[in-house]
Amino acid sequence: MNETGPDRRWVVHKFGGSSLADAACLRRVADIVEALGTCSLLPSGYNRDVQLIKAPLFRSIDFCGQVLGVLPHVLEGLRFRPENIRLDPTIHATAQANELVVREGMPFREAYRRLAEAISPRESGEDRE
Repeated sequence: MNETGPDRRWVVHKFGGSSLADAACLRRVADIVEALGTCSLLPSGYNRDVQLIKAPLFRSIDFCGQVLGVLPHVLEGLRFRPENIRLDPTIHATAQANELVVREGMPFREAYRRLAEAISPRESGEDRE
């Protein structure tokens, strides 16, 4: 790490690039499964075997701390290309349905259905059959 934060070599060393970072995340899922599986097999009430879930939970907490430490530096380099961003025309359908409910006094279900019928498959970007 340098004075301004971790450099790319440290990030790659720590997480091994995106593929190994993805694998590390899958290990956290395995930790959750381990903890839940252990708890599901224990009888109810106080049981000293609950301490078996400490290791997977602490591993996950430590990993989250490492990711949160690197995340601001990753986000600094993140750039969006506005020309590649396309919002689906149906993104505001719920707000439009609420407007119909208020303006025309119709039930929300009917207003939403009316909007769904008004949107053609070409406008929504989906192939509806």
